[in-house]
Amino acid sequence: MATIGALCNVVRHCDGAGGHRHDFGIVTDSSGAIVPGAQVRVTRQETNVHLTLPTNEAGFFSAPALHPGHYDVAVTKEGFQSQKKTGLELRLQDRLEVNFSLAIGATSTEVTVAAQAPLLESETSSLGQVIQEKTVTDLPLNGRSFIQLATLTAGTLPSTRTSERDNFISNGARAVQNSYLLDGID
Repeated sequence: MATIGALCNVVRHCDGAGGHRHDFGIVTDSSGAIVPGAQVRVTRQETNVHLTLPTNEAGFFSAPALHPGHYDVAVTKEGFQSQKKTGLELRLQDRLEVNFSLAIGATSTEVTVAAQAPLLESETSSLGQVIQEKTVTDLPLNGRSFIQLATLTAGTLPSTRTSERDNFISNGARAVQNSYLLDGID
């Protein structure tokens, strides 16, 4: 368990900047032993572009710099049944942990698991929310300022203590501590 915690800390410190997120996980066998050298294939559903990478000696894999979207993640290793998780949604500020437990068996057998969103992201204290395009186009924004959309997210309020226009307070932080990323650019 200490190994998993250490690996998660490594992922937190290696997080990329901008609009790119990543997924990571550990591949084990049905007894819980690590599976090094397994091939992990991460495929973006919208473009069918894939990334193939091996697990390291600790059974860990990390796919950094992924764009937000829907992904399928598949794992194969000789002597084990392949396994695939589909419909994983990766949004801004997400660090998606995708762990696999491979069963020993013929390589022609495949197990597919439909993904479900985690109830609580316990790996980070980051908050993020995606505002859908329909919401943006349907709202009456004064001057179409994207900063006004921030007040739609949990924990934000319009700032009343600043002379600057269109500012907000987020989770108790001052308005000057806000950082704006638009299409991954600060």
